[in-house]
Amino acid sequence: MTCIECSDPEELEYMGIRDYFSDTCLCLIEWAEMGVGVLPEADFIVSIDRIKEGRHVLVEAKTEKASTALVSL
Repeated sequence: MTCIECSDPEELEYMGIRDYFSDTCLCLIEWAEMGVGVLPEADFIVSIDRIKEGRHVLVEAKTEKASTALVSL
């Protein structure tokens, strides 16, 4: 597992972020809005909200590829 903390989207380029993305990889990015302009568009949006003593998880498909994958889950 890699934990990377960046304050500038350009830092993602320096660390080789594009090497993480391929058709066979699943990349989860927390606070992806910090990488706008460098990160590719998301296939999925995962939202996690606290509710009382648990969590509510919403997975939203943003592409056709993601829709197909989500149906198989």
